[in-house]
Amino acid sequence: MSSRYNFDASFFSASPSIPLEFAVSAEDNIRITLISDAPVCRNKEAIVVGTSLGDIVNVVCSVDADPTVTTFKWVLNNSVQSLIVPAEKYVVLNATTSILGYKLISNRDFGTLTCQTSNAIGVQRAPCTFFVVKAGQYQ
Repeated sequence: MSSRYNFDASFFSASPSIPLEFAVSAEDNIRITLISDAPVCRNKEAIVVGTSLGDIVNVVCSVDADPTVTTFKWVLNNSVQSLIVPAEKYVVLNATTSILGYKLISNRDFGTLTCQTSNAIGVQRAPCTFFVVKAGQYQ
């Protein structure tokens, strides 16, 4: 989305190491472009969650999104199957964060959890990824 504005303004750098100063007058035409995109995971790399059978872990999925997120989807992938986590197993705190309360009951509960979101622009390209491993196993 682009809009054209005429205004008077001066811009100064917030960092003293970046010398920047210029002025805009009412005669100058400024083009402002607002960029919207599908959500992206705040963690750029996968997170390792070390835990034990019987433990309950809270896995936090946070994304950056503009416009805000409309859906969260959690999936567990293990060596046997891929399971969509029911919505009652996680909460959405705000439009950008979901917390999954995950209890490990059997060895099949270890695996990869993913959290994928969507907004009005589209589906998150790369889901947030969490490797759930036995405590002390990951080096």
